[in-house]
Amino acid sequence: MYRPGRRTYGAVTCSRACLDVAADSRTAGGDVQRWSFNGLGTQDWTLRARGGGHFTLTGRNSGHCPDVENGSGTAGANVRQWYCNAQSAQDWRLENVGRGYYRLVSRSSGQCLDVAEGSRAPGAGVRPWPCNGLQPQTWRLERV
Repeated sequence: MYRPGRRTYGAVTCSRACLDVAADSRTAGGDVQRWSFNGLGTQDWTLRARGGGHFTLTGRNSGHCPDVENGSGTAGANVRQWYCNAQSAQDWRLENVGRGYYRLVSRSSGQCLDVAEGSRAPGAGVRPWPCNGLQPQTWRLERV
């Protein structure tokens, strides 16, 4: 069970891969992706309440937030890390789907954070996509 605030979590998919920043980047604009667990700080995220049931995730390694690029409401838009800025493109609602798993729903689009094409390959991009209840949109938060 997650608890917002000063606790840090790794967001882990059903296939034991994590929400990660490409190339362990600490710079704004680094792509957010799915990657095998590696214990690095680019896979650790702190949840902070933003009101209305929404949260931001802040990367331990970079201090940046996963951001739907340009606040796009388009399905498949790029998700990158960006300066945390209190905009809706960085707000996510956690929807409990059972057994300790959640969907991360974007405030700006109402779509779920999804592993592109349902890929299990390391480096697969993540994107907002219409919520469909399938595994590529489910995440477990594990305290680190």
